Amino acid sequence: MKLRELLLVVLIACCMPFVFASEGPGTGAGLFVVFSDNASNRTPDAAMLKRMLLGQLFEWPDGNRVRLALPSSKSPAYNVAGSRIFGGNGRTMTRLWLQKVFSGESRAPAFLDTDADVLDEVMRNPNTLGVLGSMPDELPSGVRVMEL
Repeated sequence: MKLRELLLVVLIACCMPFVFASEGPGTGAGLFVVFSDNASNRTPDAAMLKRMLLGQLFEWPDGNRVRLALPSSKSPAYNVAGSRIFGGNGRTMTRLWLQKVFSGESRAPAFLDTDADVLDEVMRNPNTLGVLGSMPDELPSGVRVMEL
């Protein structure tokens, strides 16, 4: 019986670092929103941007309809965005948006795999509000980034 108890203690001691390890890649990462700065009336604050991301506000201050570019399940920012914006995880974010789309309340956001894809989407469509997992090394002209 002593040998069994000793093995159990050793097994628990070996597993403890994994139990208290961080939640995984991207959990300590920042979260940023990116949008076009080409419109003159586009000076949103953090609260307005969050309302747009939650699907509570559908237009920019200049009247143009907001398009969203959110992290897909393949993106490192997926669970970080779900946690910081939607108060859950990445699936919470996806579920909320599927409900809004199928109820007819909103159009579907683009779920993109990488931060580069999100930046490309914002550059192609100036009405897009995107979510990035990290600050880009080089910021294209006409684009603003704000930390959430």
